[in-house]
Amino acid sequence: MLYTIDSSDASTNLEKASIALQQAQRSYDKTVDRQFVHAEVDGTVSSLKVAKGDEVSSGQEVAVIRDSSKMMLSLQFPAADAANFSVGQSADVVLDGTFESLKGTITGTDELSTGNLLVRTVTIRVNNAGGLTTAQAATANVNGVSSIASATFAYQAERTLTAPAAGTVSSINVQEGDDVTKGDILIELSGDDLTESIQSASETLRSAEISMQNQQDTMSNYIITSPISGTIIEKDAQQ
Repeated sequence: MLYTIDSSDASTNLEKASIALQQAQRSYDKTVDRQFVHAEVDGTVSSLKVAKGDEVSSGQEVAVIRDSSKMMLSLQFPAADAANFSVGQSADVVLDGTFESLKGTITGTDELSTGNLLVRTVTIRVNNAGGLTTAQAATANVNGVSSIASATFAYQAERTLTAPAAGTVSSINVQEGDDVTKGDILIELSGDDLTESIQSASETLRSAEISMQNQQDTMSNYIITSPISGTIIEKDAQQ
C-alpha cells in the first residue's frame, strides 16, 4: 500500500447506496408477497369466500381463520374480591343451560371500572374439546368468588383475511376445515397489474444493486498499491 486517499465522500455515497439497496429489496419482497394471502394465525379455515377464477379487489374478504382449540371468557367480578386474582390461577367455569363444569385458567385482569358496583373484568381461558361455540354462555367461580353475571365465549383467535391486491384467484391451496399454520399461503393471485408491479420492483432492485456495486468498486480506487515489486525512486505526493 503506497497511498490512502481520503474517502469520506465515497464512504457517504456507499452508505447511501447500501440504504437504497435495502429499501429496494424490502419493496420488492413486499410487492412479490402481494400475490399471496397468508394465514395470520394458527387455526382452522372456517370459511372460504372465493373460488378459483374469481376476480377480487384489494381489501376484499377472502377467508376466515379461526382457532377454537381454546375459548376465552371475559367475566366481571366484584373488585374487592377479585383484587387478589392472578394470572395462571385456576377457575371453575359453569355452562349456562347444561350446568356442565369445566376447568379454566385466568389469563388477565383488566383495570377497575366504575358503575353501580366497582368491578374487575377477568379473562379466563378454557380448553375446547369441540363442543364450545360463541353462542354458549357461562359463569365462573374463582377461589370461592362467583362472577356477577354470565357471558358468552369468544374464540382464542379469529382473523378475516383480505386480498392484498386486485387480481384473479389463480390457486386455492386449502379447503374449509383444514388446519393451517401462521404464514401458510392459502390463496394465490395473478393479474397484469400485479405482474407489472413485480417487474417494476425487480428493475428498481437491480438498479440499486448495480449502484451499490459501482460504489464498492469506487472505494477500491482510494487505496493505491504498488503494481510491481521494486524500489521507490520518486514520490510526487505528500500527506
